[in-house]
Amino acid sequence: MAKKEIRLIWERSARGPAEHKCDFRRVERYGGRDDASGQCRMYHGDNMAAMCDVACEYAGGIDLIYIDPPYGTGRRLSSRLRSRAGESPPVECSAFDDRWGGGPAEYMDMLAPRLEMMCNLLSPRGSIYVHADWRMVHYIKVFMDEIFGREMFQNEIVWCYREAVNSKKRWNRKHDTILFYSKSDKFTFNYSEVLEPHAESTLKKYRRGDEKGPYRLMGRGLKGSPIRSARDVAPEWEQKHPELTYRHYLPAGKLPVDYWNIDIVNQAAHERTGYATQKPESLLERIVLASSNPGDIVADFFCGSGTTPVVAQKLGRRWIACDAQKRSIHITRKRLLALDKPIEFEILSAGGLYQSPDKKRDDSLFDIAEYSGESNAFSVVLKEMKSSEKDENGKTAAGNNIEFWAIDPEYDGTVFRPQWWTIKRNKRGAVDVESPVLRKNGDTAVAIIAGFEDGEQCKIVRRSV
Repeated sequence: MAKKEIRLIWERSARGPAEHKCDFRRVERYGGRDDASGQCRMYHGDNMAAMCDVACEYAGGIDLIYIDPPYGTGRRLSSRLRSRAGESPPVECSAFDDRWGGGPAEYMDMLAPRLEMMCNLLSPRGSIYVHADWRMVHYIKVFMDEIFGREMFQNEIVWCYREAVNSKKRWNRKHDTILFYSKSDKFTFNYSEVLEPHAESTLKKYRRGDEKGPYRLMGRGLKGSPIRSARDVAPEWEQKHPELTYRHYLPAGKLPVDYWNIDIVNQAAHERTGYATQKPESLLERIVLASSNPGDIVADFFCGSGTTPVVAQKLGRRWIACDAQKRSIHITRKRLLALDKPIEFEILSAGGLYQSPDKKRDDSLFDIAEYSGESNAFSVVLKEMKSSEKDENGKTAAGNNIEFWAIDPEYDGTVFRPQWWTIKRNKRGAVDVESPVLRKNGDTAVAIIAGFEDGEQCKIVRRSV
């Protein structure tokens, strides 16, 4: 008799991947062209289009995919932007729309074809981690069983975090779920890279030590032995009957489990960007270390605040990132450029965002108005305003949409080494930036990046100081 199975019946959209509305506005390359990191890319636009583009070169070649898609909250989420020193009040900017009028069916109609594309992109030893919460995770699990196969389900990881507890109607929801699937039964999992620290009570048990490290003296499991399988036997047994004993050395760490206690990115965290749903770097470090090796390709097609590409870059992995929101691209780019090791980047398609330091553009929104050598301060004026942000008097504030400044005193025309400085608005509608490191003699590069409702602008200018 044939084995009975529970099968999913779902009236899926008749549209194929190519029929979806697919386009991306821009592709950016990070890293030098001759380096392995030169294959790092960031797409701005629909991730289905990005995956179709990636498939032309990397089908079956991506080693790890992590995605943190919308959770089906039914809300429009926003980000809070603040100047570096906090002089200006926070500005609310739209992050992404998480409203699904058709409920779970409409949500899965969006996600399922994307999961199918990701399955095709994975290498034979590849893995995928899908981050969700209680709203949609069970629907996603059923679909992933269908797409990847139930036998490829490896773990349901529970991320536990501490946050304000407010509900008196039910148990407070303080965990997310991460579904871990592999492409085959021969997948990368580096357990030794993610060992957990031993408890203090465990460390106290290893009271003895030699050149190999702390150990416990144990009885071998030999039949007839008076100390068979005994723990912490007296050292006299080892001296008189070494054949009945052995030394159990303290392992490097405890094997990892499927529940993780990791703090969220709180208001005081150095890595905080203000982006809604930002995930901590320590969470992604654990995933990237366990399921990829240096030089592997890591992808995130809902990259949000950019935690995945930032962690992958730090750990020596190549990466591909994508998001449809310009705010995500802004924040991700800023985090990548702010890494300790300078990273070179360029536009591969849909150019016009960046201005070369040796060229002039009449349509730039920015103009260097003045420079004071005494105070080491630049003042920048926006030539025209396209923002709807208003100040307390109902007037458009010039600096509200300038997300950040960057200054590189030793810019060489290729790699931009950013140093971030405080944004200040003056009474004339200009935006000032002060830097104590500007060289009095030589060239200084100044980068200005701003986001507007109808697009974004960045200008890199080079001025003799």
